[in-house]
Amino acid sequence: MFNKMRSPCPAVQSGLEAFERIDVLVNNAGYGLMGAIEEVSDQQIRNQFETNVFGLLNVTRVVIPLLRQQGSGHILNISSVGGRMTVPRLGLYHASKFAVEGLSESLAQELKPFGIKVIVIEPGGFATDFEDRSLISAHPMPEYDFLREQMAKYSAESVRGDAAMGVQAMLKVVELPDPPIHLAIGPRALPRLIQKLSSDIEEYQRFEDIWQASTANAKQGIGLS
Repeated sequence: MFNKMRSPCPAVQSGLEAFERIDVLVNNAGYGLMGAIEEVSDQQIRNQFETNVFGLLNVTRVVIPLLRQQGSGHILNISSVGGRMTVPRLGLYHASKFAVEGLSESLAQELKPFGIKVIVIEPGGFATDFEDRSLISAHPMPEYDFLREQMAKYSAESVRGDAAMGVQAMLKVVELPDPPIHLAIGPRALPRLIQKLSSDIEEYQRFEDIWQASTANAKQGIGLS
């Protein structure tokens, strides 16, 4: 039955013709946009989301029907530690990766009944071309020179892992019978994420009294604001 599956996307159809089925989709398209929120242009913002978010969505939505038909498959969406925590001058990149995290979590819930597993890969720093041809910079404003100096120091001190080891981690996770929705890979990725999540919890708890006050006269129901 699998060799009869067809896709309206030429690239996906080529894959089906070569391998008869698709078992794993890895959404790795993306690049960085360096610049303070005030510095980046409207077009740079739109381009960032077109690639990092809409590019991922377009491919995923084409492949989902094929995975549903065969009743199995994995979708690996490449996010970043920057999809869960932030640094200055990467705000729009972070925003795109936060979007990937959110849509992936919902997608995992939607596709689980069909035997399809969604995994968000959250890499730390790897020795790739991210800071070379995969990074675009906004036109600099002198007001943010101090941030450029800070980020240059941060980048120089960063530890970068072996990309091949990251690929091996991804190959391993798709073999697990019950893989995680979130997978941190690379140097310092997991400790940094745990520290960030712990800090978030502490902050929520510190202002618990305001939350308590906001629950006055609450009514039973289901909803998201």
